[in-house]
Amino acid sequence: MIQTLFLTAPVYVTFFWFLLLLTTTKKAERPKRFLGLFMFVAFLLYGGHLLFFSDLWPLYYWMDPVYQFASLLVYPLYYIYFRLLMVDNRFQFKRHAFYLIPSVLLVLLYVLGMSQIPKDEFIHWLACKPKPAMEHCPELFFMNGVSRIIRVVFILQAVVTLIANFVLIHNNRDKAAQYYSELQDSRIDGVVALNVTLLITTLSSIVLSILGKNAFSHEWTYLLLASILFSTTLFLIGWLGIRQRTMYPDEQETLTLDNALSPEINLSETQDLLDQRIQTFFDLHKIYLKPNLTIQDVAQAVGTNRTYISGHINQRYHLNFCTFVNHHRVDEAERILKQNPQSSMQQLADVCGFGSTDSLKRAVLNKSGLSFAEWRKQVTSTK
Repeated sequence: MIQTLFLTAPVYVTFFWFLLLLTTTKKAERPKRFLGLFMFVAFLLYGGHLLFFSDLWPLYYWMDPVYQFASLLVYPLYYIYFRLLMVDNRFQFKRHAFYLIPSVLLVLLYVLGMSQIPKDEFIHWLACKPKPAMEHCPELFFMNGVSRIIRVVFILQAVVTLIANFVLIHNNRDKAAQYYSELQDSRIDGVVALNVTLLITTLSSIVLSILGKNAFSHEWTYLLLASILFSTTLFLIGWLGIRQRTMYPDEQETLTLDNALSPEINLSETQDLLDQRIQTFFDLHKIYLKPNLTIQDVAQAVGTNRTYISGHINQRYHLNFCTFVNHHRVDEAERILKQNPQSSMQQLADVCGFGSTDSLKRAVLNKSGLSFAEWRKQVTSTK
């Protein structure tokens, strides 16, 4: 009973996140929906594990090609998920099918070999029992070869996906800070945690693949430990994924100034006009008070595109967008605190556009180098 409970744990976890990610996220949050697809494939994978280790061979016979396909899909799908978080705005078959081709070809070869073997002999082969005589069933030579290739490709996919995800993180780590004003959204910690969790899963998967399922069939302790580990890491991936926003949404925009900022005037005048527009919306309209403000919101208000806004803030103020907005929010909090020294931290965070008190504290530390308590004392003591 306990063994069955542990075996089913990864199945329950992946199915739970599959349903939650597909039913509770907005259509605009494509990476989360795609992570739901990843969880469904993982659900099929661990469903296959459950049938295999429960010795339900009549059922596993039909599940086996699905299991093999799922095992070859999980890492390519996870890499595509990372691309949707950081560089691609949507899944496109022409762009992303390349990562899935090896998986499709290998499973087709596997199904072809499976179709040539009598059902009883194939189940005998799957169960790791004494093999049928090779001269009696030479197709097993082919199946043994394809199975070994699948295991090698699975390991290669795991390693390549892990490395490729870290490369994506390194190359795109500053982009979120150029889009979001909320400090939590602009930080890359969640994406790093997602890949570190994958690292733990990858190492475990490689060990399992090298040892083979037969090694775990006779040692339930190892199997239970693996089940606990995979359940935990998959739950963390789902939890981190449903909280993680895209680092830098790639919305369509023109690369030239619109009519409001005429390209006919010289570059210096254009920059001055752009700066006037930005200052108007920040100082007069206080656009920074809007919670979850993005650079796209500012670009629409100013009348240009985010490329110009981002470049201008970087060059003229030597700040990224997130820091620029939160410096204004800290200044607003300082003005309020001077007028009403009794304002609580939560009140300041709510009124000044911060997503949380933690964001307020981090912004104060970033701008002043002081803790919130030290900064508050300094502000309220200044006349």
